[in-house]
Amino acid sequence: MKMKTLVFSISLLFISAFYVNAQTGAGLQFMNYKNGKTVFIKEGARLMIKKEGKKFKGNFKVISDQQILLNTDTLSLLQIQEIFTRTGYSQISGAGMLLPGAFMGAMGISGLITMLAEAGGYAIIGVVLLSPVIAAGILMSVKGAQLWHRGKRFGSYKWAYVLKN
Repeated sequence: MKMKTLVFSISLLFISAFYVNAQTGAGLQFMNYKNGKTVFIKEGARLMIKKEGKKFKGNFKVISDQQILLNTDTLSLLQIQEIFTRTGYSQISGAGMLLPGAFMGAMGISGLITMLAEAGGYAIIGVVLLSPVIAAGILMSVKGAQLWHRGKRFGSYKWAYVLKN
């Protein structure tokens, strides 16, 4: 009986979290060209925008159906090449890549140092076997840190930008 109550309570919290984050008010909606998936960012969220080789950072405000205001810069959606923004998913997946990647890289380096110190002539086996583990751990850590800090990339070649008022 207690287990059913716990599962029901957790399910209710999970569903109410989606209800709270429903699309209300103005914002920027991204729609994927291939699968039609949409992501909605509320007005006032922090964005980093690449346009014609320049980077613009700041909180955005909807001006019209085709323009946004980012700090003091007015940007047209048609000229934007990429938008980076932190979503809840990017925060969780960034941390989910960063921590295991750092652990994997550290364990690979630790194993390599141990093999070099104690294996003598057989240390080359440790170099061959542990180098890919170290490289994968470092790459995972770097990509996780980028995703966690910078956020998800919405490129104009994959995503349609639609302003909602």
